[in-house]
Amino acid sequence: VVGILNKIDKFNTGITITSEIRNIGENSVEVKTLYYGLAGAYFASESSGYSGTGKPGSDGWIWTENAEISKEVVDLIQTYEGAREATFVTLPVTTL
Repeated sequence: VVGILNKIDKFNTGITITSEIRNIGENSVEVKTLYYGLAGAYFASESSGYSGTGKPGSDGWIWTENAEISKEVVDLIQTYEGAREATFVTLPVTTL
């Protein structure tokens, strides 16, 4: 049990970036999603300006579009990947 709790704690304090396909109406867009532990996520597509936030729900992740944060999410992901110099990025955070 202690080993399982340690693994959960390690994941909960980590950051993961994945490439995913999201459907926007009849179109599919590739986005990069940054998950921060078990608490939330940000996603963005550099080419289309499609972005938003994610939070865990009872049936899986709940995704909310927010085109206003597109530049900030792209900057955050590029900073994490080492593609740009680190700077402060202001993004909305939701709590459960």
